[in-house]
Amino acid sequence: MIIRALATVVIFLLASTASGGTTFSYCAPGKLMGKDEVGYSGRRVFFPTLNFPVQFDVNREHVTANSQMYMPGGYCASGTCNGNQGDRCAVANYQPPWEDTFCEKAGRGYTNGLCPDKRGHQGLDIRAPSLITGETKACKHNRWVVTAVADGKVTRAKGAVVEIETATGSFIYRHMNPGSIKQFGIEPGVKVKAGAPIGKIDNYNNEGTKPYTSLHLHLEARVTTAKGRLVIVPPYTSMIAAYRRQIGIPDGISKSELVKDQYEVTAGCR
Repeated sequence: MIIRALATVVIFLLASTASGGTTFSYCAPGKLMGKDEVGYSGRRVFFPTLNFPVQFDVNREHVTANSQMYMPGGYCASGTCNGNQGDRCAVANYQPPWEDTFCEKAGRGYTNGLCPDKRGHQGLDIRAPSLITGETKACKHNRWVVTAVADGKVTRAKGAVVEIETATGSFIYRHMNPGSIKQFGIEPGVKVKAGAPIGKIDNYNNEGTKPYTSLHLHLEARVTTAKGRLVIVPPYTSMIAAYRRQIGIPDGISKSELVKDQYEVTAGCR
């Protein structure tokens, strides 16, 4: 973890800076933390026009995505997956580069057909916003607003989970504050527009009955095949493209794939 922390500092200092002042960099799709972790390395952007689902001030704050298992305070932070190790509010958790978590196996046995062994984490874990200066104000419950990634209709709003069906796929948002979901009037049948508030980042279990994980938004994406079957697809490249647009740089999409440019790094990655 010391090596990881040093690499994080280097990336934070050297990462490309967008027009709003936000430092931003990301690891390649499928590059997961954990020595035995293997992800989905495809670069296809399944959803090229999504709204980024977390509200933040692009001039003062940035958002990262990374592992809730291997980073400080995660269940596998010690390398043995035997309990939470370290501070869940550690600054390193909120600094670039972004890292993919789709297919992450540690502590999870979920079916996932696009993963190398057909099981693993089914979504992307997005941290709460943090100040660009490196100070952490992210570890605050029920503060950071989650928004819909596209126009759609709510099909589930129960506990800490909201699911919204859109024209391009179904999106599931987990670990939100249950009270915030009610605050925004989110319930089955409600129609929402892209960017509309649907809840706030928290750390509740799916049932919404108790704290369960670190403060983050878990986002899943599913598409319906021509035969009517729902297929789980990785949101990582789509969220990178959405975030790039949010901070004022080109989304990096070419021929339906995420291009490799100066924002994709290897330092600080697995």
